[in-house]
Order: sequence, then C-alpha cells, then structure tokens
Amino acid sequence: MIKIGIIGNKNSIQQHIDQIKKIPEFNLIGIYNQDLRETNKSAQEFNIKPFNSFNSFVNSVDVIDLVSSKREYYNDIITALKNTKHLFIKSIKNYTKYEIENLIKLSNEANVHIQVYNNERFSSTFISAKKYFDNPMYVESQNFINYEQSNLKLPRVLDLIYTDLNLSVSLIKSNSKKIEATSLSIVNSSPDIINARISFDNGSVINLTAGRISNKKTHICKFFQRDAIIEIDFNNSKTQISKKSKKKFLFEELELIENNKIFEQLSNFQHSIEKNLQPIINIENELKILDIFGKILDKIKLTSNQI
Repeated sequence: MIKIGIIGNKNSIQQHIDQIKKIPEFNLIGIYNQDLRETNKSAQEFNIKPFNSFNSFVNSVDVIDLVSSKREYYNDIITALKNTKHLFIKSIKNYTKYEIENLIKLSNEANVHIQVYNNERFSSTFISAKKYFDNPMYVESQNFINYEQSNLKLPRVLDLIYTDLNLSVSLIKSNSKKIEATSLSIVNSSPDIINARISFDNGSVINLTAGRISNKKTHICKFFQRDAIIEIDFNNSKTQISKKSKKKFLFEELELIENNKIFEQLSNFQHSIEKNLQPIINIENELKILDIFGKILDKIKLTSNQI
C-alpha cells in the first residue's frame, strides 16, 4: 500500500480524507499542520494520527496531499521532494516561476510525481467530452458570477479567467504566439470584466471572457473543431456535441456519469505513482499555462492600475 498523509486545516481536509479512504491502494497515515493546535483538532475530529513535526510526518509517508495553497508550505514541499515524496498540491499559482522550476528540477532528480489539483478538468461534464476532442481550432468561453459584495475582489475575476485558460490550453498541443487582453471597470475601481485572446502557432485561437457583475452565474465553454462543436455548460451540468452529417449538423446531449472530482484526481495520482506515469495535470504543463496567464496579467496592467 502507498502511505499518504494530509496537510491542511480542519475545514479543507474532510472531503480528501473521505475519498482517500475509498482508494484501497492508499493507507492514510496522519495529518500535519504548521499550526499544531489545528493539527490536534483535526486529528481528534477525524480520528487520524497527528504529527507535531514535519520531519516525523515526511518520514512516515510516501505521498503528501497538500490541501492548502499557502506560500508558507513551500519550504516543506522542498523538504518532501528531497526526501523522495510524491506531491498532490492544491495550487501553484502563489509561487514564482523560479520556485516552480525548482520544484520541477527536484522532482525530476528524485524521480517522483507532482500533480496539481483541478476540479474542472475532472468534472463529469468535461470528462464526458474528452474522447470527442480532436485539436480544437477555436475556443470560446464565458464565465460570469453574480454581482455580490463577496465577489468584489479582483482575484475572483482572475480565477475565472485562469480556470478556462487551463481547460483550453490543455487541449491545444501548440505554443502560444500572440496574447491580447483587456479589462473594463463598470461599477468598481478595479476591472469587472476581463477578456483575453490567445493565438497559437498551429492557428488555434482561445477567446476568454470573465466578469463579476452578471445577474446570474454562467459558465459555458465552446470548442470548435473539424466537423464538430462541443459545448460544455458547467453550471447546469450539460455537455452537447454537434456533429456534421452530410449537409447538416446533428445535436446530441452526452450522458454524464456521476463522479467525485477529488476521488477521480486522487485515483489518477495513485495510478500515476503505481505505473510511474506522468499525471494528467502535471506541474510542467501547469507552468506553461501560468506563463500565459502572467502575460495576460501584464496586458491587463496596461489598461488598469488596480492589479
């Protein structure tokens, strides 16, 4: 069995604990948190072993599930890689390019895998369409959230753009060659709407729009490719494919298979470790996506001084 430990607080780890216990190849060893009071609270509530030092924690596991995006854990990640531990990381967006490249270097030297958490890529709506994707040449996404006081922080809008950028770039096997982006402030001093357009060497184009002043939540991605259009409605859990047949298009709504996104990701990671395969969402590809995202931010800064 593969020994796995969790880093995170009580509010974030419950779903991960539940799903880890469903994977027979994993043996849940315990939990660690830099706040030792939090460690003991979580251990007591979930009936798992607490570790009061990171060294004892890292020496007891093969895999670390880091359910936290705090930068404070970066040095712990470095220590884990130097001790040849596999890592399932919630996010790398808070790390610099140099820091991510260092993680890649250390993981390669240690011959271990790093997988990055991504709910949308493991959603039933996206998974149902995967076998139909065939080199999309144009991608159009709209990702809007309700106008609420809690959504007024700019990072929320950037998160929406990043989500669809990640989905789209994962399907286009080509390098980006031109990036355009603009933002618009309507009711706030910082951007309420962001649009980005990315062109690729193979001719593919991605057009992303995200905003926080809609009267209803909307998250729709359309993928246009030869002889087919795939439309994914994430909020309403619908996936539709339109196929060319002679002189007309046939529309089919795909059947979705219920799944748990965390379970699917952990299962994929377990399989990658066992078979020594590159994880579907690996850190090398995530760095490429973050590089494009950084260039989008640079373009937006030209139209706004609020970022």
